[in-house]
Amino acid sequence: MNRYTTYLNAFLSCSSQENMYNLCSYLQTAPFDKSQVAELTKGLAYSGKSLTFNTIKTADIPSTGGPSSLSTIVSPLLLKEFYTVPKLGIVGRPAGGIDVLAQIKGYNIKFNSQEIYSILEKSNYCHFISNNEYTPLDSILFKYRSENNFKNIPSLVISSLLSKKIAVGVKNICLDVRYSDFGNFGKSLSEAQKLSSNFKEVADLLGIHCSFYFSNNNQLMQPYIGRGESLLALYEYFNNRNNIWLDNHMQDCKKMVEEISEKVIEDGQIKSVINRNFVENIELQGGSYRSFEKIAEKTKNTHVYEFKASTSGRLHIDIEKVRSLIVSIQKKHININDEFPDPCGIIFYKNQSDAVSKNDIILTYRVLDADFLQLKKVLMSIITIED
Repeated sequence: MNRYTTYLNAFLSCSSQENMYNLCSYLQTAPFDKSQVAELTKGLAYSGKSLTFNTIKTADIPSTGGPSSLSTIVSPLLLKEFYTVPKLGIVGRPAGGIDVLAQIKGYNIKFNSQEIYSILEKSNYCHFISNNEYTPLDSILFKYRSENNFKNIPSLVISSLLSKKIAVGVKNICLDVRYSDFGNFGKSLSEAQKLSSNFKEVADLLGIHCSFYFSNNNQLMQPYIGRGESLLALYEYFNNRNNIWLDNHMQDCKKMVEEISEKVIEDGQIKSVINRNFVENIELQGGSYRSFEKIAEKTKNTHVYEFKASTSGRLHIDIEKVRSLIVSIQKKHININDEFPDPCGIIFYKNQSDAVSKNDIILTYRVLDADFLQLKKVLMSIITIED
């Protein structure tokens, strides 16, 4: 038995700190081996419950992470037109699909297997959280990696992404690859493409057909950053607010779906399809559409603070610090009665590298009184203007 097999078997038997350290340390320095990564992926995938389907017409559009994309919320609403979409979600940083939708009153994200099958039978789409039942070892290992500087190891990133798809029976994916200076899937397009090639090698071994959609995450994908803000973005979109930045992002989500389905969605149909399927999903998962509207309206009305340009020049936004700021404030408000608190959020009016003039509004924000000074102070280091 080789060293890797020894480390893997030890981890699968007992997820102790020592066993996770040995496994992560080995994969951090070892050459990429698709067979080894496939074995770890299966171990993570089958560490808990799993879903199976008598069809290969299952699909999802997972992402490599990033604070400004809405793809995990929007893409399934289009993808379900062509596939069955069992969407196993994880908590986002700062606003993933599952924790955004959980803001809606009554929206259920925890189901047993039969309930998931039932919803999928009715609508082709169900969005649910692991609840320590699906890929529990992946959750444990991801937490360890995040806390011990093992987060950006390609073999572990690939295993984590694919394990969640295997666990819920997904056979087709378009990976939303967001490369950036601070991301975990390449700092440049060329690095991201190389990692995607490795990803495909493992996916092929596991019987998953995959394609890729690349985007530069050093830019903000769209302007609404936060849990309430993500719902506000949808509300504004549905109500025909003129926001070219947001509209372009919806086009990106459409292109991801077309990449995997190989079918063209007419531009004039995008909004109506997303809206119709969003309403259907909220109702099937026990939520209230009126609650969605109220959250969006409240979020908009509480954006009372402005951050203006102190001088003229070229805007620089530290997107990684934007994410860290919002996440740090969210963490302060997590408690037994509120798993996904929503104490703050930002709406940008300018994007990375935009030319700005003195006193231009760069962003607005909302925040609880207790966190106002922290957010205001950190914003000063996040937003800089270069001559």
